[in-house]
Amino acid sequence: MKHLLFACFALVLAGCFTSTPTRYYLLEAEKPATKAPFALRRLELAAYLEQNSLIRRCEGKRIEYLEGHSWATGLRRMLEDGLKDALDANAKRGISLNVRRFEAADDGRFHVKVEYIEGSNSGEIAFELPCNASNPSAIAAKANQALEELLKRLATL
Repeated sequence: MKHLLFACFALVLAGCFTSTPTRYYLLEAEKPATKAPFALRRLELAAYLEQNSLIRRCEGKRIEYLEGHSWATGLRRMLEDGLKDALDANAKRGISLNVRRFEAADDGRFHVKVEYIEGSNSGEIAFELPCNASNPSAIAAKANQALEELLKRLATL
């Protein structure tokens, strides 16, 4: 009886320590036909975006890191790679970007807010795309669309 209780206890503990495998997502935007006429000088991200996990904003101000769903190489690195592909590294004009929001939210939208400084010009690019925030794969797919839209808008500055 003692051995049976021990075996049951061991099985319960083993079940508590199993974990689901982490799924990794890539952020890869289509390269634009023409590059924007400036080079990326600096890229800053809001501190909460520096995590590898996919992010969902809940109830306005609460951030939820989606356990088991991560960016393959970190959001910063993938944003830098996408931006460098779309900007002209040899341009004399430079642009600095500060990414304030880049996440899905429980309001059914993917939110993007990026502040920029280009020479003496500064401003903000902000937009929303419809998104199923309860599905991590849909969030990653929408992040790709959001990056493509951001690149298009940067090209028109």
